[in-house]
Amino acid sequence: MMKTVIKRCFNVLASMNLAILILSVISILIMLQITSEKLIVSLESWKWLKAIATVDIYHSYTFVIILALFCINLLACCLKRLKVHKNALIGHNESEIASSPFFARIMIKDLMESTEKLSSLVATHFNKPSRTDKENNQLSVYAEKGRYSQFAFYLAHLSILTIVLGIMLSTRGYQYSFEMKKNQLLDPVIISDNVGKKKALGFSLLCESIETIYYQDRSTVKKHRSILTILRNGEKIKTQAVDFADSLNYDSVSIHQDLNSRTIKYATIKVVSKDGKSKNREVELGGWFKIKELGVSIIATLSEAESVLLRIASYPKKNTALTSESICVTNNPASFLDNRLKGYQFSLIDIIDQEAVRLRIVSDPGRKLIWYASFSMLLGFSIMFFAPHRQIWLRSYQEGGRSYVMVAGASTKNLSSFEQTFNSIVRNLKESFCEPV
Repeated sequence: MMKTVIKRCFNVLASMNLAILILSVISILIMLQITSEKLIVSLESWKWLKAIATVDIYHSYTFVIILALFCINLLACCLKRLKVHKNALIGHNESEIASSPFFARIMIKDLMESTEKLSSLVATHFNKPSRTDKENNQLSVYAEKGRYSQFAFYLAHLSILTIVLGIMLSTRGYQYSFEMKKNQLLDPVIISDNVGKKKALGFSLLCESIETIYYQDRSTVKKHRSILTILRNGEKIKTQAVDFADSLNYDSVSIHQDLNSRTIKYATIKVVSKDGKSKNREVELGGWFKIKELGVSIIATLSEAESVLLRIASYPKKNTALTSESICVTNNPASFLDNRLKGYQFSLIDIIDQEAVRLRIVSDPGRKLIWYASFSMLLGFSIMFFAPHRQIWLRSYQEGGRSYVMVAGASTKNLSSFEQTFNSIVRNLKESFCEPV
């Protein structure tokens, strides 16, 4: 009873139906992840789409479990195919010969004459026999082509399995976009992973230059690029120009340009606290800076050529009422009237234009594994489709005072072509020294 249950479960896991079902589910999940925002607009009543839009499917446990089930399905298919190959036509007995896809039985005149010519006939019209057994005037001849092509099935399927494992590894990676100004040094580089957790990388990054390259007419932009340098412990490790196509690879991460360079206005604001301590804060106009001890964020926008407008953006407590108060900051110190910022003074040091570029840093631990496995999968499928495993088996014997030759054949692909080869062998047997039963 238990063996029957195990066998049924194995057959389900190794079935093509399960593979199609899993691939269909994966395809639906990927399409939902890509198109969920557009579907929400057109299908507002489908509230479950809004829930899907907030979920990172690729990094969810559900997606990993589905991929793991697909891996089990591939392994089960390989194990099932091993059994088929083990029981393939290798010429053990007459029942296996008779049940082969191509079979013929021919009565011959002279058994001794046939035993001498069978090997040469197979070698001439098919391939040199790989095994010849002779015993008591009986001859068994076995020949094959593409002997190792049957392993292409395992190469292809194990490559797919490796690709899936590479995808699962890639879900542990991250992509992080950030802006860098010319001559800016990030020491160290700090990124946010896919779950929003801050992580310091083991190196520093310096943006040495931001360049715009033109064609010869000097009016058409050819490309934007940045010159980046990796530093470790203060020493330069690697310098490279990066753009959208060329990336800087170091320590299992790659850095490339995400957007074209642009000129950004930055303001340097001097903040003096109530205890007299001063600190200069550099902020992009339209951006914000935070006073950590108060938990207050302040937005800075350009007011006039020589002034900046500051406005309170948030307070730490949810029940604290926001104020619409704003102040215009120049070289002369200014203060908010709000009691919570009482004693703080703000003054403008400078407004400067700086070139900046948006970069993207990517960690994809499964990328190389996926590439190598893709090439091996292509090789495996190419061998499967264009180099099939073909087998021919002949056996001469005596029965009831008469002499016979049994001919059998099998092919994994291109059966019509193999049928012509098999019929040619049978025809030559008949023409040379045999007569049909």
